[in-house]
Formats: sequence, C-alpha cells, structure tokens
Amino acid sequence: MNPLELKPDFAEAAQRFESWWLCQNSDRPIVSCPVRPVRDPVFPPAPPTLKAQWLDSEYTVAVADAKFSSRPWIAETFPVLHPNVGPDLTATLFGCDLVFGENTSWVQHSYHAPDDWTSFLATEPDFENLYWQTIEERMGLSLEQGHGRFLTGLPDLHGAYDMLAAIRSPEGVCLDLYDAPDLVLRAGLHAAHAYDRAYRRTYRILERAGQGSSTWCPLWHRGPAYVSSCDFLGLVSSEIAETHILPTIQIETSFTDRSIFHLDGPDAHRHLDLILNLDTVQAVQWVYGDGAGPVTRWTETYRRILKAGRAAQVICKTADEAVEMAAHLGSAGVWLTIGEELETEDKANDLIEAITKAAGSRRKE
Repeated sequence: MNPLELKPDFAEAAQRFESWWLCQNSDRPIVSCPVRPVRDPVFPPAPPTLKAQWLDSEYTVAVADAKFSSRPWIAETFPVLHPNVGPDLTATLFGCDLVFGENTSWVQHSYHAPDDWTSFLATEPDFENLYWQTIEERMGLSLEQGHGRFLTGLPDLHGAYDMLAAIRSPEGVCLDLYDAPDLVLRAGLHAAHAYDRAYRRTYRILERAGQGSSTWCPLWHRGPAYVSSCDFLGLVSSEIAETHILPTIQIETSFTDRSIFHLDGPDAHRHLDLILNLDTVQAVQWVYGDGAGPVTRWTETYRRILKAGRAAQVICKTADEAVEMAAHLGSAGVWLTIGEELETEDKANDLIEAITKAAGSRRKE
C-alpha cells in the first residue's frame, strides 16, 4: 500500500491488519482509537432537506474530507469514507423505500403476507434504483477525490434474513417460519444470492481503482473482505439457525478472502459456536450491547473465539478497558476498538505503549 496523505504510516497499519486476520500479531494487539480534532472542520453548506443531505454525494464526500483532515490518525485507525444511506440498502433492491432521520434511515415494509414470498422469488434485484445508484456514484466520487488522501469503504450490506426482515418485518418473518418454513428457506437463499451480487458489484468498484477492502467496521484487507452479519439470529432457535440461516451465511462469505462476523447482542450469543465452525469466517465482532457490559464481563467469550483459531474485535468503551482487556487476552488475534476519544496524539501514543506492556505481561487467570 502507498502512504496516504492523512495517514503516512498506513502501509504499516495495513500489514498489522493482515497479521491480525491470521492471529499472528505478536508484539501488541491492533488498536483503533479516535483522537480529538486539532481544529474545527469547515463544512460545506448543507442541502435543504434531510433526504437531500443523505443522497447528495458531493456534500457527503466533502463533509467526510473535512472531518478526516481535522484530526490525527494513530495506530490502526485510518480515514475511510463509508458510503451510507442507512442499514437497509439491500432491501431497496426489492422495491422497499427508505425514510430518513437525522442519524439513520429505516425501511417501509413492502411484503405483508407469507404468499408474498412467491412474488419475491420471481423478482430479480434492481440495481438501478435511486439508493443503489447513489451508493455507486458516491463510491466513485470518493475514490476520485480521496485518491492518495483517504480510503473508500464498502456500503452497509445486510444479509439474507435481515433483508427479509426489512422487507416483511422481523415479526412477520418469525410467523412465516412457522407457517411456511420451506417458502422462507427458498426466500432466504434467493436473498443471499442477491447479497452476493451486491457485494461483488461494489467490491469490483474498489478493485478497479486498485484499492482493498474496508467497511463501516474499520477493518482492512488488501483483497475482498467484509463484515458479515445476521441480527435476526437473536430471534431464532438453534434449529432454525442451522437449517435456514447457516446456508445463507455460507453463501454470503463465499466470495471474500476475509470475513469478520458481527454477532449482535446477548440473544445471539447462543449461536457463537455455529459461527466459529464456519471455515469462511476468520474473525468475530462480538457486540454485547447497551446494558450488557462492561467488556470485561465477556472475557471468556473472547477467549473462546481466540481458542477456536479466530481473530476477535474487542469493543471497549474506554482506554482503561482496552488496557485491561490486553492484559486478559494478550496480542495474537486481538483488535481493540476504543470508543473514547483521546484528547491528544501524545495521549493516544501513551495508550498504545500501555496496551503493548499489558499484553506482554498477560495475566495468568
């Protein structure tokens, strides 16, 4: 990787990520940590409506560039534009419309009965819709304007059963699994193949520009990589997870060289072994959620992940939590992602030193 203007040591960070995927980072955990801006960013005038702000690619790229340029980037933290119109982009491939709020968007359900899945199975994904075309335009503009300065990520692509839940509603899919399980199984596979097409389409935009992969989860890999997920997992039994959802995850991770699975919330924790048994998943992002912390409560979960030969993203709210988790888990396969914004670059570098020391003197428990 060539250096980035805003992250001159990016090549070193990229190499550390490659070692992390293989659980071979031995000197310290990799670390993502925000540092407070050194100056106020100067933003362009905002478009007049929320929808316009979400869909105006020139505006969103300019805002991102201003934010990136205002702060230092330390350790494995790097500037990457996430081309985003909200979490339900893949649902728009099947006719769903989006409603925009200040910080997120949500989908208007377009299917309302089990029989609607028959129509779904006969429908091909529409990559010409407004939202998808906005994403592709934004990726191209970001690659052009960010060349040599910052990176461009992949959009938020929710997988098969999250796609079905967006189209029909989570409650509706749960009922349909009871009333028409075979039809839902077919619908899930159809959605997974649409997801696969969506991923390949967006990755090729990066590949043609000579760039590797990053996402809303600020990972890095020089080839195809993604954060796969199924938030719907928390609503189903182990049997449904294995018969219906597992085949879709296998499809959705078949194209990538590297995949980190986003396992979301205590209700999904019971499916951890299902994920760890997937050869196509190299890492796990365990999100314990609000009210289920602190992160140290889940030390044994992270140890299970590492013992299974998978890397782990460890989400810490504070710098102190990161130091403590480094002492518990060591270095190999550990990625500490810290929510707390540090005041200065010097304090961030002091934190890296403390994490390195803690990981080197890993506690015997």
